[in-house]
Amino acid sequence: MSSLPLAVEEVTASWLSAALRAEVATVETTGVIWGTATKLLLRVQYAADGRGLPQRICVKGGFVPDLLAIMAPGYQDEARFYRDIAPLFGAGLPHCWYAEVDEETGQGIVVLEDLAAAGVRFCDAREPLKPSQVFDGLRLLATLHGTTTDAPWLSDTPYFRPMVSGLLAAEHWDAHIGTTDSDAVRAVLTDRSRIATAFERLWAGEDARPHVLIHGDANLTNVCLDADGTPSFVDWQFVCRGDAAHDVALFVIGALSVDDRRAHERALLREYLKLRTVEVEDENIFWNAYRAHAIHGACYALTPDAMQPAPIRAALAERYATAMLDLDTLQLLDP
Repeated sequence: MSSLPLAVEEVTASWLSAALRAEVATVETTGVIWGTATKLLLRVQYAADGRGLPQRICVKGGFVPDLLAIMAPGYQDEARFYRDIAPLFGAGLPHCWYAEVDEETGQGIVVLEDLAAAGVRFCDAREPLKPSQVFDGLRLLATLHGTTTDAPWLSDTPYFRPMVSGLLAAEHWDAHIGTTDSDAVRAVLTDRSRIATAFERLWAGEDARPHVLIHGDANLTNVCLDADGTPSFVDWQFVCRGDAAHDVALFVIGALSVDDRRAHERALLREYLKLRTVEVEDENIFWNAYRAHAIHGACYALTPDAMQPAPIRAALAERYATAMLDLDTLQLLDP
């Protein structure tokens, strides 16, 4: 297709017919979930039998102009992920019926199964997972991190770095840092210059470490649970080649309660390293990389409303900031 819809109103029966290669007779919107990417939930009726296509689908892309200007690379890379890499996995991902990019407009769109209609529950970051569920999630991450792909579009320099730098800009910092009522967040985000320097040292360390295929944003808001409570990962807008410790820290620290994380994190990391299918580094080296990556999650305290609602930001920032204190993250990253 030569162009992709840029507004939810442009996802019509005619466009879906071309995308799904089946004549769509009617389309009913059952929901719109606004966020970093927009999810348009639809009920579709086909003119014929639909060739096995589902009646409940999710069309996901950049349908908010201001966010498209920022997130275009992510929308495109998610579509490329489902097109080029997802077929390498046997399970653990939603079925994708269509994935395409429009480099001229920056749009990237995927048509996925409607997971909610299939009984899948999206995680609420205010409700931590059990350690056994986190272990199951680490099993999926270990498979991802051991996957070999030569996809030429995968970046070796995560493009979320400029977004973090934007969160640390003086004007943005000043507008958001005073809104938190978390003692832990206030304790670690006291000095903007120190945090900016810590990120520079973190990223320099990432660049020097082994690079593998990573999710890039494996926090609890991007996790869903099947009927048995088994987790899987969604929202692949930050997929890239990077440091596996980035995924592991974002997931483990953000998904567990503070008490469970303190009790189980070292053992979970040890089990994750056993699950990796290729040779990995020494446990203590990986442990220190994990400690350093706790800083990424604390920046949820600075995230704009358009990306995450305040209660979710607060729950996540509290867990990551507490981990930074427990793990001496800033001392580890100080010059």
